Amino acid sequence: MSLKGDHKTLAGVGVFIIFIGLFTLILGAINFYRTIKQVDVGYYRTNTWLYKIYGAVLFFACLVLTLYVLRIV
Repeated sequence: MSLKGDHKTLAGVGVFIIFIGLFTLILGAINFYRTIKQVDVGYYRTNTWLYKIYGAVLFFACLVLTLYVLRIV
């Protein structure tokens, strides 16, 4: 059983996953501090733009990983 993928592309996918993880952690930290600030003021509103960004990032990550897996198969 041989895989068509090589170590270079696998490392690239690993870097991509780490980048996506760091990006979502940064977005989560921003959302956390915004929420704390809004609660302290007494006014909290759900940040729908943040959930749209999360959705777009997850969709893009799933798309890239699916294309990578389909290339191997």
